[in-house]
Amino acid sequence: MNSSITMMALNIVQPFVSKSLAQRLALLIIKDRYPPSVFLPKGSGKVVDDGDAWHVTFDNGLVNENDHQKMVVVEGAVVPRRLTLVIRKSNAEIMDIQ
Repeated sequence: MNSSITMMALNIVQPFVSKSLAQRLALLIIKDRYPPSVFLPKGSGKVVDDGDAWHVTFDNGLVNENDHQKMVVVEGAVVPRRLTLVIRKSNAEIMDIQ
C-alpha cells in the first residue's frame, strides 16, 4: 500500500504513531472488540518498540495472576490471559492480535 504525500510527511521526523498513541489505540480496540466478561484490561499495559511496529500487551484482569496458562476458564468461558496488539508505526495498521 502506497502512502500519500501527507502520510509520508507526517513520518519524516518521527513515526506517525507514538508510543502513547499505540497504547491508547490498543486499549480502545480491546474495549471495542472484547466484552468485559471476556477481557478486562489490567493496568496501563506494556509497550515494546519492535522497529516498524509497536507491540502493546495488556494482561486480563479476570485471570488469576498465579494461573500461567495462555487460555484459562473464567466463569465457564475460555478467556485469553493476555492480548498483544501489533501496531504499525507509520500508519496505525493493526498488523496482528496475539
